[in-house]
Amino acid sequence: MKRGSDQWPRLVYFVSASLVAIAVAVAWIAVDRASLRLHIDLAERNRALQVELARNAMEEGFERLMQENRILATYSFTEYLLGHRTRASMVALLEAEGESYRESLSYCFVTTPGASELVWTRPGAEDATAALVASSSALWNGFQDGNDPIVLNGSSVNSEPFFIVLFPVRVSGRMSGMLGTAIGLGRVIDKYMIPLATGEGRRSFLMFGAGRILWASDDRNPSLFELEQGSLMTSRSFSLGNGEFTIMADESRASLLSDLQTIETPRKMVVAIGVLTFVAALFFSNGLYLERRKRQALAGEEQRLSTRVAVRERELAESETRFKKLFDEAGEGILILDESLVVLECNASACRLLDRPAGDIVGKHPAALSPRLQPDGRTSEELELSILSRARSGESLLFEWTHERGDGTAFEAEISLSAVRLSDRQLIHAFIRDISERKRNDKALRDALDDRELLLRELHHRVKNNFQFLESLIELQKGGTSGDVTVALSRIQSRTSALAAAYLIAADRPETLRVDIREYLNVLSSQVIDVASVGTRFEAVVQADDIPMSLDSAVSLGLLFHEIIANAVYHGYGEGRGGRIDIRFLRDGGDAVLEVRDYGRGLRDGTADGLGLTIVRALAAQLNGTVRIVQEAPGTLVESRFPLA
Repeated sequence: MKRGSDQWPRLVYFVSASLVAIAVAVAWIAVDRASLRLHIDLAERNRALQVELARNAMEEGFERLMQENRILATYSFTEYLLGHRTRASMVALLEAEGESYRESLSYCFVTTPGASELVWTRPGAEDATAALVASSSALWNGFQDGNDPIVLNGSSVNSEPFFIVLFPVRVSGRMSGMLGTAIGLGRVIDKYMIPLATGEGRRSFLMFGAGRILWASDDRNPSLFELEQGSLMTSRSFSLGNGEFTIMADESRASLLSDLQTIETPRKMVVAIGVLTFVAALFFSNGLYLERRKRQALAGEEQRLSTRVAVRERELAESETRFKKLFDEAGEGILILDESLVVLECNASACRLLDRPAGDIVGKHPAALSPRLQPDGRTSEELELSILSRARSGESLLFEWTHERGDGTAFEAEISLSAVRLSDRQLIHAFIRDISERKRNDKALRDALDDRELLLRELHHRVKNNFQFLESLIELQKGGTSGDVTVALSRIQSRTSALAAAYLIAADRPETLRVDIREYLNVLSSQVIDVASVGTRFEAVVQADDIPMSLDSAVSLGLLFHEIIANAVYHGYGEGRGGRIDIRFLRDGGDAVLEVRDYGRGLRDGTADGLGLTIVRALAAQLNGTVRIVQEAPGTLVESRFPLA
């Protein structure tokens, strides 16, 4: 009985020890699973941070490039279409843009769908140029009234994917051209996408729109459904114009678990040894040994965790250093401001533009770095409040501003400003570009145009005086003649008046050297009818499209019209008779059509070979056109058709 009674405490002790060991094992399994979930969560967060940084860098770079293209489309090419820039200067400008933005594969400017006007192509990117020309033909009519771009995905050029950005070029609100840019993705893929795919079981993808994969780190190109099977997927998207790009990073769950298993194996061994030691201590009452083993296990785990934390901190520091270098070495001045437009940080270019040290910029409002008044007459503080309210609403702004350097001199700058939300804080970043030289060039161009307009006004004034002097001489000559001589002089005087009318109308528009044909025809018909309406009444009904013509073409057209309507008045109706004359000048495709219809007695024998119609045919040939004379009932229709220049 004694032996049996001694075994009961041992049995109870053994059962208690076994239960404690089982409890410890269960707790260890639970902790191990929780640790596994924690590691997976940390891996996903780290992956999301990498993808977020890549997305922000790509979006910022492409937005800057699109802003530059928007300036080209709305300013440079508009000036080119207006004749203020030469073709050589535009070619040089495109070459400079290509050298400045290495992502650009091709620039193509078209004024007619499918036909390139100006082209710059990086060697090896000829397919991108062809895609731009094809897109201009397909999407010429796809723009609305605004200036928003159209973004399209493109195929690969020498294994480098790209996308296309199309900007409308408008002159006086009318669609007059299209600027297309093919932007390559090779540099961003090497810089941001490939690092996301480094490691066993890791892949990355760049997508455009609804599921189209522009680039994948391997050649499998899986669907979105396949990406979600057995993988940890992180994606971030950003928009450029009407296009949306998505960065996706995919890591195999099995590969991650394998890596974690490799890392966790030593720890599991230590924990297992600790459990065995703890059980042995329960059986052999070796608490001191168990405590020492536990301390060793904790110290080893702490050392490993400290090492991993140090590695992660070093990686984060290197990443911050890289982005800091990009910020400091940017070619444009950059300011980072808080919600109240107080400067938090500036780069070296901003210090050079403002001629101030960073300490004299940080902590101040932009108004404190500017003269008291802006060019529009408002104070810098007042204008700053207006800009602040718009920036807080999330609106991206592009405007001109006058800054003041440290030495007190002012310079004109172009500011690109947009808000960025980081966590629960809104920051505003501003890009500063010195446009003083551009402003000086604009002023010189305006002064040259003013001088040209003054010279043209003086020239037209002298021509008008010469015509008036010539008409006066003819009128004096008529006073000493009679009969056929007087009639001949009157017709010469009438033709001289037709020439003078074109110059008088063009004198009102010296900036274009164009003649308003509707006004010109009304003046000429009134001149002929006023002379012929002595004792009779004529009614001229003019219907003319708005077709401005050059002065040379207008003079030939005016003489041609003068002869036709004079024939209608003098020969179609004859002396002592009046009537209606219908005049139409219309556009027919690429041709202009002049029709003069009278309701008189029609052509008489020999009239078609007279001097007036001979002059008409000669003038029509001078316009590269034709003349058609149709006998109507009643009257005559004379139609002249010629191409518009």
